[in-house]
Amino acid sequence: MVKIIHGFINYPHLTQKWKAFDKETYSAMILIKKEEATDDINDLILDGAEIDEKYKDFYIMNASSIYEILLYDRNLNQINATDICSGDECNFKVSIKEWNYCNKTGKKAYLQAIQKLSSGIEISTVDFISYEDEELPFS
Repeated sequence: MVKIIHGFINYPHLTQKWKAFDKETYSAMILIKKEEATDDINDLILDGAEIDEKYKDFYIMNASSIYEILLYDRNLNQINATDICSGDECNFKVSIKEWNYCNKTGKKAYLQAIQKLSSGIEISTVDFISYEDEELPFS
């Protein structure tokens, strides 16, 4: 089954393959607003609140591919992987396949293409602690 999913990208590995479980893949975490999730992807999503408070309004889906992923802008012009950043609003074309391995079954989302719709939301922030110069241990 091929499906178009609307959401936000987080932790994209699109410029080079990422090694996990002895496989090298391109991958991305897809954040789907809870009110936009459909029942046919329930087996593929996690409740973001269980991962981190900052994801409480989202379901999380991981998708990957051993092949280079097609990347497009809003007008369907091809773009580079460096044009897509965490937090960007995107449409994701995924192929959902069932798997069976060692008497276990499940579903996996294979990422085929991404269409960047807009530069995105701020997903996470880093809190910086300010110190006076005399408080720094290396000064």
